[in-house]
Amino acid sequence: MSTENGQNAGARGPVRWPLLIAGLAVIPLALAAAGLGMFGDKVAQTFRLDSVALSNASTGQVKPLSLSIKNNTITVAGKTDGDTSRQRILTAAKDAARGRTVVDSVTAESTDRLPGDSAKTAALIKNVLAEDTGGVGFEWTEQGITLTGMAYGEAQKQRLVHAAQEADAGAVSDKLAVSPYYDGKTVNTAALAADLGALFNTAGVKGITYNMGTRTLAGPGAELQQKMADMLRAAPGASVTLIAHAWIGETKDMTCELLAGQRGEDLRNYLISQGVAADKIANRVIGDTNWKKDQAPGPETAVQVA
Repeated sequence: MSTENGQNAGARGPVRWPLLIAGLAVIPLALAAAGLGMFGDKVAQTFRLDSVALSNASTGQVKPLSLSIKNNTITVAGKTDGDTSRQRILTAAKDAARGRTVVDSVTAESTDRLPGDSAKTAALIKNVLAEDTGGVGFEWTEQGITLTGMAYGEAQKQRLVHAAQEADAGAVSDKLAVSPYYDGKTVNTAALAADLGALFNTAGVKGITYNMGTRTLAGPGAELQQKMADMLRAAPGASVTLIAHAWIGETKDMTCELLAGQRGEDLRNYLISQGVAADKIANRVIGDTNWKKDQAPGPETAVQVA
């Protein structure tokens, strides 16, 4: 165990130093909550990456066909006009899955609502899955095709729109977002670091917050970790170090380094479960010696972008 700047520091994984994400000031709790709400709305609009099938509220009918991607799972759902079409569509998804799990929620039945033939559907599935995207999917109805999710750069977005148009299914509704951090070649780590810093600063914290002496999230901790996961998924290839803090004397059940390590590991596992690459996340723990029992907002895990 080494000591740096009056703190006991333990290391796990590679340590990277380029940009330390930290809030600049603690603001009153009421203002912090309001600010997080406003910033959170913007983040939610920009970074919700999972493709979600649109509901048909007026009739309650199942839409003919949809493709959605979440983490490493591809789900094909809806109806086809027979088992031959169903098998062709599922085979296309499995052939293009590249190791991802394909979930079959397709029903083969006679229907006049199928918007296009299965060969064109299979071609569209292959074209979408051939791209490395932020969870791009589609819904194909008698009104046309709706594309959802996140594209990595304008060029990829245009390729996906063109693929949907080639399916000859009528109107193409483009609801694709474009990653602000990754263009398919280069990750803008400076922009990612700045936005993470703004996220924490707006909430009046320096990182993910915890209840004293525990691993349970406190204050805006749960909301912040979700938004952080969304932002990191939009920047594939960016490496981060989670710097987990615990205060000496927080709990008598374990050392502060052990508690900090558990907090950091919990956050790492959460980010992985949300689709952030495991090999891009390193952990570091710090036992803080200088703290007050009523110090706000509490112990935190900060984020450093490389």
